Amino acid sequence: MSHHLTALIIALLLGMMPPPKTVLAQEWQAVVLKASSIKDDGSGKITVKLKSGATIRVPKTDWSKPFSDAVDTAIRDQQSEKAARSNASPPSSAAAASLIRSKCASEWPDDFRMRKYCQDQQNAGLQALRSRTMTGVLAKVRSKCASEWPNDFRMRDYCEKQQIEAYRQLSQ
Repeated sequence: MSHHLTALIIALLLGMMPPPKTVLAQEWQAVVLKASSIKDDGSGKITVKLKSGATIRVPKTDWSKPFSDAVDTAIRDQQSEKAARSNASPPSSAAAASLIRSKCASEWPDDFRMRKYCQDQQNAGLQALRSRTMTGVLAKVRSKCASEWPNDFRMRDYCEKQQIEAYRQLSQ
């Protein structure tokens, strides 16, 4: 049991025996609480210190570890997805413009026609990335492509398109 849960579920059972699945919702109610620590005190009770500072004690039989673990996992997944989206999101316009100019100038120092073409391609890739919403599994794709191509928006866009197409084919 994690001592630093940010959320937990306590299933309060109103009866001693769980009812049949068809009437389960009538017999108990799940409650989500934000906890800073959870301790099994050995007396058959679990002590939960809430993020607000309040402490509650519940019978261990009322505690649903599978529910608590599922909520904790869902929260961690949501936080990971949020971090992946924020870290992999295309940079601001000013930062992107500077990055693109620098990249293309270093690749084509003496060929201004190719430098202009490079910048146009990078800007098109950047626009494509900004127009695409990437959530769930696709947020992981965005993160993967951003780590493989951190300063190349054209290749990052191409990488995402290829990954999305492969994901769609696998999902059929």
